[in-house]
Amino acid sequence: MIDGYLLPWGQILLAYYEYIQEKVLWFSIWDWERKEHIEEDLKILKDSFGYSGIKSCTIDGSMSIFSAVRSIYPEMIVQRCLVHVQRQVRSYISKNPKSDAGKQLRHITRYAILSDSFLFPVVFQIWKQTYLLFLSEKSITPKGWRTYTHKKIRKAMRHIENALPYMFQSEKHRDTNIAFSSNKLEGLFGVLTDECVNEHKWIREDRLSSLIALWLYFRNEK
Repeated sequence: MIDGYLLPWGQILLAYYEYIQEKVLWFSIWDWERKEHIEEDLKILKDSFGYSGIKSCTIDGSMSIFSAVRSIYPEMIVQRCLVHVQRQVRSYISKNPKSDAGKQLRHITRYAILSDSFLFPVVFQIWKQTYLLFLSEKSITPKGWRTYTHKKIRKAMRHIENALPYMFQSEKHRDTNIAFSSNKLEGLFGVLTDECVNEHKWIREDRLSSLIALWLYFRNEK
């Protein structure tokens, strides 16, 4: 699993997590989550630590992570985190969508449906066909431009369309043990916040990396 965590000091903690053994293989701290930073980390994992045979990774929708993985591990199976897909879609359509299209999309993105590799692609296609005219509606802006009326729902639709080829990789690769979500890594970030970050909010930035490295070392040893 690969994910980034925003530290209170403003930097991004990038973590590379082996979810079966529940160990962080590598981490780095950067000012931003950039493709070149992730590529550098992956090169260290591959060339310096010998992790050349990693079969799969579970990621959120970050294009910087996706592009970096494809660059360093071109044959790696990429699984999109289903929880992140659900979370992003619902951030577009809100908790209480007004339109029928939004209400139905919220219904079919319940995790029980979203995580069903047979059911979800079917109901999503039915949803698109049902609301095709609604999603195609356009309006005139004050400047006279034509634009889609229901932009947020269309963004949610596009998000699913882009994620769908990578949402059910374990069904395509039955000999692997692919995690459907990065919940374990997010859980680790939560523990890191409680046990480490909240207790050392005033630590100097030049000591931050050492503090997190020490915490992760003892965490890995548990």
